[in-house]
Amino acid sequence: MVVAWWTWEEDKLFEDCLVDFVGQSEEIAALLGTKYVVEVERHYALLLENLAAMEAWEIEPRAYPVCSKSVKRKMRKAKPWAEDGHR
Repeated sequence: MVVAWWTWEEDKLFEDCLVDFVGQSEEIAALLGTKYVVEVERHYALLLENLAAMEAWEIEPRAYPVCSKSVKRKMRKAKPWAEDGHR
């Protein structure tokens, strides 16, 4: 099996896309422009596995490195969660 490495920027865009395109791997892959649909689907499956393992305290959450200025600018443009999405 070939492992597709994801940059921090790709991973952040992937997570942002999940807000609007959950379950729509084709649209997410098109927006990323660097991954195939199968890579997006595998990345989503791994995300769900990791979340389940974290909730069960089988693994600890990942520590993220310090962000560069360009990444911080992109983060400011990220969509915030809608208040009604937490109910």
